[in-house]
Amino acid sequence: ELHLSKNKLKNTLHELTLSSMTNLSVLDISRNDLENIPHVVGYLPLLNRIVLDGNPLRMIRSSIKYKANGSIETGALVKSLRNKGDAPSGPGYYGSAYEGAISESDAATPQSLVQARGIVRDACSGLDNTLKTSGQGISGKLIWTELINELHNEIKKQDGEVVTYGSLVKTWKFSNGKISSFGDEWVEALPNITTLEATRNMISEIPSSFSKLSLKTFEFGRNRLSSIVLRDTICVPKSMLASSLVNLDLSTNSIEWIPGSLFDLSSLVSLNLSHNQIKTLDWIVDDETGEGRGWKHGLVSLEYLNLSNNSISDLGYLPLALSGCKRLRTLLLNNNAIYDIPLEIGLLEQLTSIDLLGNSQRQIRVRVLTQSCGNILQYLRDRMTPEELQEAKENHREIQMDLEEDGDDSDDEATESRAGDDSKAETEIKEAEVGDNKSASTSLERHVEKTIDKEEEMPASDIISDLQQNIVQLSAELDNMSISQAKRFALKKQLAMERSKLLREGRKLKQ
Repeated sequence: ELHLSKNKLKNTLHELTLSSMTNLSVLDISRNDLENIPHVVGYLPLLNRIVLDGNPLRMIRSSIKYKANGSIETGALVKSLRNKGDAPSGPGYYGSAYEGAISESDAATPQSLVQARGIVRDACSGLDNTLKTSGQGISGKLIWTELINELHNEIKKQDGEVVTYGSLVKTWKFSNGKISSFGDEWVEALPNITTLEATRNMISEIPSSFSKLSLKTFEFGRNRLSSIVLRDTICVPKSMLASSLVNLDLSTNSIEWIPGSLFDLSSLVSLNLSHNQIKTLDWIVDDETGEGRGWKHGLVSLEYLNLSNNSISDLGYLPLALSGCKRLRTLLLNNNAIYDIPLEIGLLEQLTSIDLLGNSQRQIRVRVLTQSCGNILQYLRDRMTPEELQEAKENHREIQMDLEEDGDDSDDEATESRAGDDSKAETEIKEAEVGDNKSASTSLERHVEKTIDKEEEMPASDIISDLQQNIVQLSAELDNMSISQAKRFALKKQLAMERSKLLREGRKLKQ
């Protein structure tokens, strides 16, 4: 840092002296009598703050822009200074790092390369380290070789560490375009971004390596992402993205169902899936793949949930599952196709904002739904019989206990190591639990533990026969409309497990 305030400096600074300060990050020349600043200041690669107040600066006054807090827009100023001259010769300067000065008069340099250099320089010189590629007129796949190459160029930091320019970028913005996809090369070039904004594009594909990023904010509203893309590239279990993502905005896309792996986003605080094509939240399991979809327990850090403006007619276990989201404050379900609003929503007393307007239901008048959140929840609770209220509260307590036990089980699994048949049995249990990771009822788990030894002793043909009978019995129980949501949830999970075991045993028999 160089602090020269209140030194009665006149006219301008010594250009050769400044050109030797390639590691300078802060330049404070306030309260002097300077009229100009040498253009070499624009080529100091680490400079991110300039303090100029209290100087006449007659020669560059039009180039100075101010932020709302009164400080100088450093990025805009250094860009203007670069336009006044070429980079100094020798290593360590912004110009030399790019194999020559950035000069608009240099006819030998392609305009796309000049533009790429300016974008990268602005991104790395600002305090927010934001790469802005919006408004470039690119259509189709985002291909910009010059910009990728510039991001891979190296720079020596003040502490001596050599890094790439791309590794310094924290935010990437490329909204308002006609981009349909971007490749793995962007993930490689921008390994440390924590925020990605790409709203109002036509993106339908995301690179396979995307889950390696440690994003906290992912804003992809008004694109064309499908449920399959969401499952395969964003909601990847045990990935860096799954553990780091805090804010996820996928509003106005082409999402038709919610993948079960969404509930592996353990840090998620805000989720916006509004203006999509979701029709049901009922939890179902694919018999062939064992993959679940719909809504289940989890997302315990969630504070904001927006499912408005879809075509949801069945909320499934959403009202029950959200009882485990103790931090949830906002729930938006307006403008859907909900015919029967579950009264259990009234027990979500942690909510401070709720919107149920614009649905197909007729049992609750509009004047009730336009009242405060507290009044709406109280109205829903008051419509429940004492027996229904008691049962719902018990279900909520059971879910909370399950979530706590799931946390304990996760800790135990990280430290335990079993050998021989015990380890094999534990693995088979986990493989059987295809319908709902981390949300099984305790009674169902005990049932599985009691029956596994018996199944191992039986011939394969007998096991298949028993499994088929169990599936028929469970299906019949599910047809009973009077059972509670918690009971129905447990039965569906057990049915999914039995079907999964049937498929596995069938494959064994064929072998």
